[in-house]
Amino acid sequence: MVKEYSQLLALVGSKLQTIGFNLTEDNDFFANFSHQSDRSVIFEGDKYVRPTYTIWVEVDEKLGKKFALWLFIKAFEKKHGMKEQAYALDDELDWLIKNEDEIFLNYQQYENEYQILDSI
Repeated sequence: MVKEYSQLLALVGSKLQTIGFNLTEDNDFFANFSHQSDRSVIFEGDKYVRPTYTIWVEVDEKLGKKFALWLFIKAFEKKHGMKEQAYALDDELDWLIKNEDEIFLNYQQYENEYQILDSI
């Protein structure tokens, strides 16, 4: 991982390890964390605007279905009538840890809100 993303990647790795994810691929701008249950979390750094990044959560590898974590959180908040909050990387990862089942097992109930937000 390039220098601008090294600290962020270390944070992602340490947080995801607490819920059973391990680093399986790491290159300059991309790192994949896999779980033995075929779940994946992807850290993708922007090549040109550093240190911009996106955390992707792959919920169905066979269908290639994945969500940008920050946008999924907004869809979750909208669906539950919660006030929208700003999240730093640490907060996003804590949210993922707390709501792991919602995103990996119950993602279908948030797809409509996600698609609406993604089209804006």
